[in-house]
Amino acid sequence: MSTCENAKLFEKSHLPVRTSLGAMTPFDDSLLRARGFDERGNRIGGISAPVQVTVPTGTMLVRTFGGDAQAVGQWWFTLHELTEVLNYVGHTDVAEGRRAGKGVLHAFLAVLQREWKSTCEFFALVELQKSVYAFHGEGDHVAYGGAGGQKAARIISRGSQRGVRQIMLPKLWEYQSAVVYRISKGSTDRELVAVCRRLPAQPLPFEA
Repeated sequence: MSTCENAKLFEKSHLPVRTSLGAMTPFDDSLLRARGFDERGNRIGGISAPVQVTVPTGTMLVRTFGGDAQAVGQWWFTLHELTEVLNYVGHTDVAEGRRAGKGVLHAFLAVLQREWKSTCEFFALVELQKSVYAFHGEGDHVAYGGAGGQKAARIISRGSQRGVRQIMLPKLWEYQSAVVYRISKGSTDRELVAVCRRLPAQPLPFEA
């Protein structure tokens, strides 16, 4: 029996009726969300080839938010991945271009500021007190929006070009109190890099 708090969202047994995304199993519903589909059938980014992973107890995850985007949501990335992005960019100024929706974080996470109304001006840092299932993989392009979507910027890591890898926790709000040990928030422009630099950024087993 799984010890993961959100195991029910990854079950492959058939449901009596289809979900709002048209899925017949909880796993397929979570997978569609990870692929970036919404209830209207729009592709709003997501992960290009999601792989189910177990995120262990004690893992720290970070998420940007602001505007209509809340501190707790489905999309996160690890401290190791944030470090990979900053090393590739070659500087730690995440404020440049952010107000116009053209900052480092908007670009590498393919965030549509106008459609999602996410300013990325704040960050949330959490530590998990229980292991959870998640989807992991490279962020995909957004095939939606007034300007025809947005391409996710790519980085070069270990000699290969790739997209930024994201962690997707389906419907985190349903089990947040059970898995989030602590949460801290701050200004992306002023504090994000400094806070993350002070914390260990070793890759998780599925990132190695």
